[in-house]
Amino acid sequence: MMQTKSSKKPLLYTVKQAAERLSISRVTLYRRLRSGEINAVKNGRLTYISPAELERYVTELRPWRPGVGR
Repeated sequence: MMQTKSSKKPLLYTVKQAAERLSISRVTLYRRLRSGEINAVKNGRLTYISPAELERYVTELRPWRPGVGR
């Protein structure tokens, strides 16, 4: 997790960290990245996701309704 020196809040999450925050697998997160549902930035070979992007993704998720959309 990349952090600023003045605070403990991360600036960016690695794919592993972001997947853990969302409680999904890395494979599922990579699927969301490929589909464009989640945006990321690259630094060389490394992929990072901002906390704001994770918040945006979570707030845009549809509510679950049992028996709907099967």
